[in-house]
Amino acid sequence: MSNEMGTVTCHLLSLIN
Repeated sequence: MSNEMGTVTCHLLSLIN
């Protein structure tokens, strides 16, 4: 996947945590 997708995923996980 693109790095942007990885970054978005990390942000979403951070929000959930």
